[in-house]
This record gives sequence, C-alpha cells and structure tokens, in this order.
Amino acid sequence: MRSARSAAMLPTMSTNALFSHRAVRGVWKAAHAPVAGAPRWACLAAYAIPLTVLPSSLWRIAAYTFHVPIADGPTHAASGISGVSLEVSVVLLYLLSESAAFVSCGLIANWGEMVPLWVPVLGGRSIPRRPVVVAGWVAAAVLTLLWTWVAVTSRSGSESMAAQHSRTLR
Repeated sequence: MRSARSAAMLPTMSTNALFSHRAVRGVWKAAHAPVAGAPRWACLAAYAIPLTVLPSSLWRIAAYTFHVPIADGPTHAASGISGVSLEVSVVLLYLLSESAAFVSCGLIANWGEMVPLWVPVLGGRSIPRRPVVVAGWVAAAVLTLLWTWVAVTSRSGSESMAAQHSRTLR
C-alpha cells in the first residue's frame, strides 16, 4: 500500500523556480506517473484520451479565434455568452475540454486515488469510488443523449433545408 502523504504530494517549488525546466518536469512526472501495477494498455489509453480531444480543439481555435478559412459558415458570430467574445469562449472551451480529458490520467495515477495535499481541507483523503463512477456514467449518458439529439436534429434540418432549396430552384 502506498503512503497517502507521499502519493499525492507535488514537488515543492520556490516562486523563482516555478517555471524552470526541472519544476515543470517534476509536475509533469507527478501528474502522469502511473501507479504500480497499472496495465500498459490502461496507461496508453489514459494518455491517448487528451490527444483525441486536441485536434478538434486546435481546429476550433484556428477557425474561430484566428479566423483561418476552414469552417463553413460565419466565424465572427456571437458566442452566446453575455459579455464574452466568440474567440475567448472557444479558448475557454479548449481549456475545459483538455482539462476534462486530462482527468483520464487520474485513472492510472496516484492523484486519481487521493486528493493532493495542496487542496485545502480535503488534501490527503482518499477519493471514494462510487461518486466517481456515478459521475462518469452520468457524463457518458448526457453526452450520448446530447450528441444523438444533435445528430438527429441536424440531419432532419439539413433534409428540410435541401427540400426548401430544391423548391426555390424550380
């Protein structure tokens, strides 16, 4: 059994060395180091999940933040969030998407079993499995329903638009 305190501890850093190569490397290793006994396939899958999110995030940033002409339709539209530009909302979506995908590394790393020591009040406590599993299932169900609805409505919408277009051509 691992020590609870040493498993969740991030490397200690001074403010001068916060972004030094050694400090960044230490944080990277602490976040990505698999626990003993984690199967290789699980490690590869956990590391691959953030990489699968990356292409769509980069595409959105290129199209909607830097206005590279790779998207159909307007790239200068409103974000739908009051007071936030589309460019900023796309970058925030990227950060949210990659952060959510990075949580998959917690399935194989020490910090996925225990709250890191630097978290106030909860630091050093083990993470109960049931809420994590329930949250994962709920998220999977919501995303499945959401994207099924999007696929169905966009397909029916494109058919009706095609029918309208053919009527206007007559």
